[in-house]
Amino acid sequence: MNEIKSRQGYWREVCWTANPAGSANCGEGTVVKKNRQRHCGEPLKPSKTRLKRRFVVMQGQLDKLHNEIRRTLEKISSREKYINNQLENHIAEFRNAQDQLAQVFIEHEECLKVNNNAYLT
Repeated sequence: MNEIKSRQGYWREVCWTANPAGSANCGEGTVVKKNRQRHCGEPLKPSKTRLKRRFVVMQGQLDKLHNEIRRTLEKISSREKYINNQLENHIAEFRNAQDQLAQVFIEHEECLKVNNNAYLT
């Protein structure tokens, strides 16, 4: 019995330090909740107004992030177009060189056939 009274006295004391206004209905759970509120800065179940404020803050942060990603993608797209334009000229030159090389090979093969025929006769 003395143990129960000393426990109750302990929780009253803890409750008084957690909440100086005091409460007659103070128990272990109440103190844990109040300490959590004090350390975290807000209650366990946030109110609608707090949720709305958080939503507005988060929406602003997400909008900033979205704009930053959009600008980065625009820069990437611009650089890609520039590189493709530069590459297109080189590809056209390469194709022309390949066509010329193929033509030279065909002419070389024809020359070999003509020379071989002349050599055999």
